[in-house]
Amino acid sequence: MYDFWDWWQHLPESINPFLVEIGSFRLPYYGLMYIIAFATTYCLALYRVKQEKRFDIMKNHINDLMTAMILGLVIGARLGYVLFYNLFYYLRNPLEIFLSGWYLKARRR
Repeated sequence: MYDFWDWWQHLPESINPFLVEIGSFRLPYYGLMYIIAFATTYCLALYRVKQEKRFDIMKNHINDLMTAMILGLVIGARLGYVLFYNLFYYLRNPLEIFLSGWYLKARRR
């Protein structure tokens, strides 16, 4: 029984967080879930606007809203990471708030 619990506790260490890795492009599972969620929301919103005539909304409004939502998610997720996980590091290195993923990969080459 101890072997099972040991395996269970160390299971997350052996899971690859990326669904697809092609060269330097990596798509994590949570990234795929964001894509699916936004695509589903977009399709459902368009469907409701077309089917229900009580809404005075055009496709342009939905496109603008989705753009704002995606930008808000990306900016909010990054700021949340900076504030909650390593605030003092990013206060000393503010440029890495914006460049952490690309800049660090370029430096390693």
